Amino acid sequence: MSDFSLQILSPEREVLSCRAQSLSLRLCDGEICVLPGHADLVSPIAICRMSLLCEGKLRQACLTEGVLIIKAGKVTILAGALEWREDIDIERARRALARAEKRVAETQMSWERERAMVGMERAKNRLAFAQNSLEG
Repeated sequence: MSDFSLQILSPEREVLSCRAQSLSLRLCDGEICVLPGHADLVSPIAICRMSLLCEGKLRQACLTEGVLIIKAGKVTILAGALEWREDIDIERARRALARAEKRVAETQMSWERERAMVGMERAKNRLAFAQNSLEG
């Protein structure tokens, strides 16, 4: 089976480096599935769920905003944050969502409200992703 080099980096560390067979995630302008031989591309990543087939193993994670870079058969993700499905603390995610909803409801200034809305979207994504893993 054909594959490509995949590296995922966060501000804190290298999250993953492997030979991948596929990668699916949401960019700011729509969904993408990266397969071996994909054309070169640089694009912003939206808050999303990511699925990848890496060395024959299916992995899923929550991504915050970031950048996807595909160049000469190498795929790099620069992510603000990434959480693997198995690492999400559901109670912590629920508390984060409640805090974000409260900030959205209480905020008057447009830039603060926009920032709070992004935080709420991140929390909803993480919580829905974690709860989905419990449902099957």
